[in-house]
Amino acid sequence: MDETIKKSEVLDIIASFFPNATEEQEDFCRAVWKRMKQCPAANAEPVLPCKVGDKVYERDAERVYVSTIDNLIFETESIAFDETAIGISVFLTRAEAEEDLKRYRDKQ
Repeated sequence: MDETIKKSEVLDIIASFFPNATEEQEDFCRAVWKRMKQCPAANAEPVLPCKVGDKVYERDAERVYVSTIDNLIFETESIAFDETAIGISVFLTRAEAEEDLKRYRDKQ
């Protein structure tokens, strides 16, 4: 498997999170991308470098800022959602989605 990270892929990620990305932010995104590509199987849970509740730090030319991660957003080609949507409007298997659709139609 090719482990090369395409600059266009990294720039797409950066553009969605950092409209005025610095070189350090680009390097961070590249590292996250590389780590996620190292997952042993496509169906494996991705190993993320952080989780909800973790503190993250950003710096500018003068000081370091701290923030707490309060939400992770998942994006597909057509929707974006957070973990609270799973099992309600977004499902992890087709069977679950079809079963929920049937329950919805039966209520109508």
